[in-house]
Amino acid sequence: LLATLGNLQPHAARPLASRTLALPLQLLPELQHGGQAELWLRVQTQGAVLLPISLAKPRQFHQDAAQELLLQGLLGGLGLFLVLYSLMQWAALREPLFATYAWLTSCSVLFSVFQMGLGSQLLWPDQPWIERHAGSLLALLGYQTLAQQAQRYASDEAAQHLTRRYEALQETWLRNADEVKSQ
Repeated sequence: LLATLGNLQPHAARPLASRTLALPLQLLPELQHGGQAELWLRVQTQGAVLLPISLAKPRQFHQDAAQELLLQGLLGGLGLFLVLYSLMQWAALREPLFATYAWLTSCSVLFSVFQMGLGSQLLWPDQPWIERHAGSLLALLGYQTLAQQAQRYASDEAAQHLTRRYEALQETWLRNADEVKSQ
């Protein structure tokens, strides 16, 4: 066993200080010159998992990580700008739609930060509860915001349908949170 990786592992315990789940491999000399080997992984998860695996030399790994971090920083900065702009519009015009947009954009930006691993690395390091629940909670809050906004403009039948869907989602999330808590 080389390492145990995962988003619930403390960052200090990770083999590489990275937002991605990565570890250094020391290749035997015969493998460094074109030899073949098998690499075995054991993957265990409580939910769905995407497993994009690649092998890279340290220099390439760090270069790719720096480029990804730059892109994520630009996208996060753009999202933050949209939130601040919407809040300024709301403050100046007192139009509730701008506050709603700011809240929805905040949920979306934080979800992206969570999904990309930046939250656990920079905003809430070593907080397993947040890592377990942030994605579904942010999605639920975003959906709630959309449902409430749609109810303002939708017919009564459509508004009732949205309310039922939101309540079912909320019930599912709370049930799953209780199951995780009891484990």
